[in-house]
Amino acid sequence: MQTKQKEFDAGKILRDYCDRKRIYKAALSRKMGLKYPTMLLSLKSDTISINRLAEFCHGLEHNFLLDIAAQLPAHYTTDATINTKEKEEIAALKENVKALETENALLKSMLK
Repeated sequence: MQTKQKEFDAGKILRDYCDRKRIYKAALSRKMGLKYPTMLLSLKSDTISINRLAEFCHGLEHNFLLDIAAQLPAHYTTDATINTKEKEEIAALKENVKALETENALLKSMLK
């Protein structure tokens, strides 16, 4: 089964971010250590290499790769390790709440 793939315009994603954050292209070029024309070419291109996109991630301290990944269908698989620490903490807190509710009910019954 073939599905229509959504195309991503990497240059537009980067340009929109720079516009929202009011980042000057000359300053970005200096910060990333790229020649100005090279940096402009990346911002104008609809496709750039993953390595170049990663350079922009580091230069701007923003995860553009995750922004793109969030646009993919939820049923797609990944080999990335998922941080389950928060889920584990929530489960532990739910257990603590349950124990405290039981203890509270017991104390209320003893007071009667």
